[in-house]
Amino acid sequence: QDDGSLERIQFERVMNGSWARGINISPDGRFLILACPDEDGAIISYKINEDGTIALTDKKVCLPGAAYVTFYSAE
Repeated sequence: QDDGSLERIQFERVMNGSWARGINISPDGRFLILACPDEDGAIISYKINEDGTIALTDKKVCLPGAAYVTFYSAE
């Protein structure tokens, strides 16, 4: 937008009523990753679409105690 203001384009609930503590966007801007420390400690991923909306992927990793999301270079 010309004035730099934000506009909500989507509301998405976290799976199974979990709550997200850590959140990060992948360096390439294609994925939104959440760390949910409740229940079994889930890392949940969403694909970021061209229009800025997100869609849940089928990727979920159980990692007890997960609370933060960071990306590291593999080089």
